[in-house]
Amino acid sequence: MIRHLACAGVLLLTCTFAAANVNVGDKPKLQFKPFGSSNSFLKIEDYKGKIVIVDFWATWCGPCMAEAEHMVATYEKYHPKGLEFIGVSLDDDGAALTEVAKAKKFTWPQYYQEGENKFAEQFGIESIPTMWLVDKKGILRDLNAREDLADKVEKLLAE
Repeated sequence: MIRHLACAGVLLLTCTFAAANVNVGDKPKLQFKPFGSSNSFLKIEDYKGKIVIVDFWATWCGPCMAEAEHMVATYEKYHPKGLEFIGVSLDDDGAALTEVAKAKKFTWPQYYQEGENKFAEQFGIESIPTMWLVDKKGILRDLNAREDLADKVEKLLAE
């Protein structure tokens, strides 16, 4: 319920973000079994050599849903060049996540946990959308990657 209230201003184009427990320059530790998948655990370290966007979002978050089309377009444009996405859903309902991911064509792995999201808690995510940009070495380069995303991705791909 608190998460819904935190994004009660969803009519705004953005929500503020906070990531108190992680800093630019860190190597965030993400390891999970992708939601709806029988695959083994996914680790962010598996993406070494690729640029990774870690997107903290939810289906009930207006600003998150407003940028869905842009996210898919960014993924389709840069994925062949070495960009990967990891979604971290703060949804309360796995069925809603499945429905939206399918309808919006989110083909990248999603983390979902019923109840409180361990990664949101671990990394101090207090509002969404929050988007991180991780470089080819696994180093967190940006805690607010939504702004000028294409420019940031192109710069990191060129490194």
